[in-house]
Amino acid sequence: MNFHSLRLRMAAWYAGVLALCLMIFGVAVYLGLARYLESNLRGSLRSEGQSIGEKLLVDVNRKGETFVIDEINEMAPEISGRFIRVIRQDGSILYQSPAPINQTFLPSKIRIVRNWESQPFSIVESGAGNHAVLIEAVPFVTPEGNSFLIEVGASSRDVQSVLHGLVLTLALGMPLILAAAILGGILVMKRALRPLDEITRTAETITSRNFGERLPAVKTGDEIERLTTSLNRMMSRLEDSFRHISRFSADVSHELRTPLTILRGELESLTQFEHLSPGALDSSRISDFVWRDGRWKSFPAEAGDRKSS
Repeated sequence: MNFHSLRLRMAAWYAGVLALCLMIFGVAVYLGLARYLESNLRGSLRSEGQSIGEKLLVDVNRKGETFVIDEINEMAPEISGRFIRVIRQDGSILYQSPAPINQTFLPSKIRIVRNWESQPFSIVESGAGNHAVLIEAVPFVTPEGNSFLIEVGASSRDVQSVLHGLVLTLALGMPLILAAAILGGILVMKRALRPLDEITRTAETITSRNFGERLPAVKTGDEIERLTTSLNRMMSRLEDSFRHISRFSADVSHELRTPLTILRGELESLTQFEHLSPGALDSSRISDFVWRDGRWKSFPAEAGDRKSS
């Protein structure tokens, strides 16, 4: 595997960016869902507390506290997993629901609020079970002026279960999404870069013998088409330069043929003289190479040796 390949580098960069985006998306979804579920649960708990005050405690002086207790028991908080507690103004408990069937928390371990304001407020009790208990405290004042604090709560286990399912889904789904996206990206890049492979193969076959060939024209309308056009224009200019050099070389060879032929004849005539001084004989040996049949060829030194003897 070529780790310097453009496809591999683009795929790695694409995978990194996509993985980062998926992580940011997953964290955002997790935090958003957690906030929504908690807000929705707290809103439901507060509505139940207000309903207890407006429908039951409003007639507590006329119907009695037993009526209120019986009505709350009919709501079966231990089955629904609700925590309900009604506190009198002096801090004594009018009603406290039993432990839920699923044993997610113990009501006896939830702290009692002795003093409260007139506005509803929220409490998070973390020492009553394995999961935190979300409690909404709703102050209520009867028409006769009696003040009560209605506490309605629920374990955060259900919220945590939903969030855990979301994390599991993201952990299993994101790698699949990432793998599918990377595979699709590689296929797209392979198809997009396929013209480059054709250009490379064609460029490898172009030599001085077939300088007239050109790279295949790619009608993609992108950078690859512009690159191919520029390379073909460059090759046309190089071909013109090559032809000009070839013509120049041919002209030079033609112009040099006549003087070289004359020189060859003169040198060969010089060797026909029998009485040559040693200096002239040495000068004649500069014709070690003569032009014959369009090529340089060794001149036989034996002839000179025979004539000198």
